[in-house]
Amino acid sequence: MIKLTVRRLCLGGVALALAVLSLLSLLFAPVAMDFSQFEGLFQDYGIFFRQVQENGFALLDGNSGVVEAFELFAQGYAETSGINYALPSLKVLEIFSQVFNILILVCSILMCGAALLWLFTVKSERIVKTIALASVWVGAVYLIEGLLFVIFLNSEWHTLLGADSDVQSLFIENIFTTYGYIPLILIAVFEIVFWCVYYKVGEGHPVYDTESIAPVNETAGACAQAEQGYFEKLKKLKELYDEGVLTEQEFNDEKAKILNK
Repeated sequence: MIKLTVRRLCLGGVALALAVLSLLSLLFAPVAMDFSQFEGLFQDYGIFFRQVQENGFALLDGNSGVVEAFELFAQGYAETSGINYALPSLKVLEIFSQVFNILILVCSILMCGAALLWLFTVKSERIVKTIALASVWVGAVYLIEGLLFVIFLNSEWHTLLGADSDVQSLFIENIFTTYGYIPLILIAVFEIVFWCVYYKVGEGHPVYDTESIAPVNETAGACAQAEQGYFEKLKKLKELYDEGVLTEQEFNDEKAKILNK
């Protein structure tokens, strides 16, 4: 059993928080599409949605609702406006997102388990250091995933509008954005806390220490062994007295020495 010192509790708590944040990063939408600013401009093209977004858990099946909505809009807009535009396949982007989100999910669950395991059973701090570093990579990968969606889809958005002579001269803003930066910011804050604890907090006094019972048991055992030795000496001394080897005065003197110890 490992002693739960102040340092171990603090390091384990922050490491567990980083692992949980890595898992919860999938709750933030890596890509979102917002048509609300163009509601009046495209109202004749059958736009039936204003904003579409989905989190990382929704992307675990390899199908993106945002991509599907954009494909429907692009197809309807191209047919209605009479422009020649073919949206390229975005399946590779969806599969990329699916693979990395599954890896993030599995890695985050393993980090949560490792943090709890280290807190109670493992002495080496290498595990919590690995969790701290891995959580940053999880946040960075999730942000990269969102940026790839945003960059590619906004590029196709401008390509679509550039093919229409009626709107290509208008100032058209991007409609795709990502919230993947939020978990990375939260992870960075807890990352700073972790390394501050790692370098500033010492072992301190144990909160719970099963090993501290051992010295008490050892002392009690030593005392019992010493008492047994005294009884053996007294028994031997009495035998010598009974045999006449020692006089009564010598017997009393030797017994007093043993008892005084």
